[in-house]
Amino acid sequence: VMFLDGHGERSLTGDRNFDLGEFGYQLGKKGFTLANPDLTIAQEVPHNGAMLVIAGPRVGVPEAVVNKIMAYVMRGGNLLWLIDQGPLHGLQPLAEYLGLQLTPGMVIDMSSTQYGADPKVAFASQYGEHPITRNFNLRTLFPEARQVEATQHTADQGWTVTRLIDVAPNGWLETGEVEGRANFDAKSDLPGPINIGITLERKAEIITQRVVVIGNGNFLSNTFYGNGGNLDLGINIVNWLAGDDQLITIQPKPLKDVNVIIPSDPWGRFVAMVVFFGTRLVLPLALLATGIAIWWRRRRK
Repeated sequence: VMFLDGHGERSLTGDRNFDLGEFGYQLGKKGFTLANPDLTIAQEVPHNGAMLVIAGPRVGVPEAVVNKIMAYVMRGGNLLWLIDQGPLHGLQPLAEYLGLQLTPGMVIDMSSTQYGADPKVAFASQYGEHPITRNFNLRTLFPEARQVEATQHTADQGWTVTRLIDVAPNGWLETGEVEGRANFDAKSDLPGPINIGITLERKAEIITQRVVVIGNGNFLSNTFYGNGGNLDLGINIVNWLAGDDQLITIQPKPLKDVNVIIPSDPWGRFVAMVVFFGTRLVLPLALLATGIAIWWRRRRK
């Protein structure tokens, strides 16, 4: 797994809250080797990597480096691109080549407040029909996510597009500045659900090329990778990009919380007490007495 470095990106070996070091460590445990080729020196992106990861550069990527990335993708290289809020810092040609539509703005999910989270944290439980998310029923969360879509240009390039992650079905994409309490503006904001991830796949000569673009890098950061199914989703993405479809995890269905509500009327409370004490006291004592009686009868024989 190669990753772009040197332009303020989230590092797969870094230990800052912002970085992806813990995720990189988990990939290492799965058998992946990490490498960060210096594209300012290397003639091209190496051919022997399974994929290239670009995780939110924060300063301008030199044109020479962008050209090498473009050449890598054009010749069939696999790519995982995590796009954060703000400008693309020189990677606009790559977005145009892939036919990405990156609507400025941040996803607001007011349902996050019922979990004690900030509305800028978008929750996802709806996923597209794709090997990455097939049978995936875990909730994931994406702080400060942005919308990602594909245009007609993507299809014209021969890509098969899948919308991967829908978030904030009751929220919206805030296209203005998020300051203080966020409020939906029907004139400028886009109502949810908002798609924040796509997969692209096409035949490139004798190989199948795969690309995943997610409008968020925070979900795999050292701060958030362990929340919900974030880590599982990240590993599924990498396995799919590497062509190891059979290693994509089929998650067990999480147990649902069951709340028992005792009725407020006297008869209901009486029945509830009978059931409670019957199962906690009477039934165990009855089983104990039965066991002692059976033991005593056998002893007398």
